[in-house]
Amino acid sequence: GGGHPTPNVSGFQAGVQYLNSNYANCGNRNGTALNITYGNGPLKLAAATSNRNDQTGTSSAWVNTVFGGSFTMGAHTLIVGVNKTSFSGAYSAADNMTAIGLGWNYVVNPKVDVNVSYSTLADDTKSANKATQTGVRARDKRPDGVTLYAGIGNINNEGGTTQRPIIQVRREPARAKLRT
Repeated sequence: GGGHPTPNVSGFQAGVQYLNSNYANCGNRNGTALNITYGNGPLKLAAATSNRNDQTGTSSAWVNTVFGGSFTMGAHTLIVGVNKTSFSGAYSAADNMTAIGLGWNYVVNPKVDVNVSYSTLADDTKSANKATQTGVRARDKRPDGVTLYAGIGNINNEGGTTQRPIIQVRREPARAKLRT
């Protein structure tokens, strides 16, 4: 396999990757990936798609497509993303699915930010299977190099009618600085 990115021209860049794999017991599982991005100023956009053959050689038996973007206005950043996965051939037992995420980030100061998010994961075949998640997270980058996280959220699995609160407080230790 290999990959080839284009030069960045006024914020636009694209790339292609390919995978040539012929396993003795798994057949031809070749794949490709394409992407294009834009990142200039407050707007960042990305789109990508990748596919892979299954072990029987069915072309594009697994396909994943992603779109996303963000827009920054001062201390505020709005974020959106969509991920669509489909299966066929040897993978057809799995249901196609779509994930959608929305977020807002607010930078209080260079050391502290707050994030609010909402996401869904839906089974495209069985409409009753859908999970939603909401959350709020704060991060504090301390002067001693330690980062503190605190968050609260909720997961609702409609297919299984399960609601589960999420509460997290985490301390991430400082990382060692590399000497050059």
